[in-house]
Amino acid sequence: NPIQWLKDSGNNSTAAAAGPYDSLTDPTKSSNAFVDDSSNLTRFFAKTLFGRMQKLDQSGSAPFQGFDPKDPQNKKLFDESIAEIQNSPTTFLKELSDDLDERQIRITTDNSTEAKSRYLETAGKIILANANASYKNQPEAVQKLIELGDATAVREAADAYSKIFDGFLKTEVPSSWFTLHLRYLKLLKKTNAVYASLLDFQTDPVKATLLIQLLPDLSQVEAGLNQEYYGKAKNLNS
Repeated sequence: NPIQWLKDSGNNSTAAAAGPYDSLTDPTKSSNAFVDDSSNLTRFFAKTLFGRMQKLDQSGSAPFQGFDPKDPQNKKLFDESIAEIQNSPTTFLKELSDDLDERQIRITTDNSTEAKSRYLETAGKIILANANASYKNQPEAVQKLIELGDATAVREAADAYSKIFDGFLKTEVPSSWFTLHLRYLKLLKKTNAVYASLLDFQTDPVKATLLIQLLPDLSQVEAGLNQEYYGKAKNLNS
């Protein structure tokens, strides 16, 4: 749950719960939302929502009269339109691909304890060198984007993931740990893509809404991978 994820960071403000949906119902909060761009999900959402409202109007429901986004029926229209976007093949999904050319990954057949220890030490140094404040407190970075429209921290988080990804891609991994290494690289790539795409929140608030919904799951996957790395380090030292 993205809202709970934000709340767990220690900030329970109602503004966080409102989220990017504000800009869908208040055009003053996103003046550039409906740019002429076929990949713009806000534009696609507007067309989809308008089409559904037209059908209701033709059936006598008069949805255009005093449209209230908090009304259950109108909320259902919103949710159905969002679902249509999520189920459509768009560039939004392509942007978040974690596809990786495995030929780029450096692998060593040396699976000795020493080689694995070197790998873990290098990995730790890469993360420590690039883990900026926004990487360490990602819910707060997203909170600033939602409440203040300030993308600085989100940009910093994207930068951290990009640098950590580059560092891991250049690191030689023992072949027996290749699968874990690959999974972590894919997680880094996808999370970086999410944060980088969030920088477009002013022109595409719908996409920002969908992106934010992905972050809690990505965070959970990352935590699981970190536990696996910790387990391997613990086994080496036992």
